[in-house]
Amino acid sequence: MKRILKPNKLLQHLNSSSAGYTLLELLTVVIIVGVLAVLGTAGFLGWLERLRVNAAQSAALNAIHEAKNRATQQKLIWQASFQEAQINGKSYVQWAVHPDPPHGEIVPADIQWQTIEYPGVKVDTANTTLYTKQKSTGPWRVQFNYKGHTNGQLGKITLTSQNNSKVKRCVIVSTLLGYVRSAGDKRCQ
Repeated sequence: MKRILKPNKLLQHLNSSSAGYTLLELLTVVIIVGVLAVLGTAGFLGWLERLRVNAAQSAALNAIHEAKNRATQQKLIWQASFQEAQINGKSYVQWAVHPDPPHGEIVPADIQWQTIEYPGVKVDTANTTLYTKQKSTGPWRVQFNYKGHTNGQLGKITLTSQNNSKVKRCVIVSTLLGYVRSAGDKRCQ
């Protein structure tokens, strides 16, 4: 049977030297919690970067499919174009789907660019092989003819994180028939 302490005995018991934790025990707990917080934050930030690059890959894949679909529906050459842009001091990837521009331009001057709303995602120029006149700055494009086949070019657009260049996602136009697929990490190099 448990012994019940009277109120004044209870106060004496709580104030005695055996109650509480030592400074060493408290420091140990604070250090352990700090280490776990650092590890958790690093994992969370890595997950967040992968999530942003995955979403940008999905937007690029949708843009390429849209260009292919419009080419077959309208029986014209359509293209998906990509570029990097600085907006309010942050780097963004932009895309546009439009008909083949006249006079050998890569993109028309009056194009309406759509922004992929994930800052910190950039085009990996070393691993992007879509057609461009300036490899390091873009814009990059892929064209489809009235049958939905590529208009004589194959390639891929590779997206990566500015903070962690190991995170790579790409969209690959891999056959002249216009087969489009996506890949990640080592398969994008």
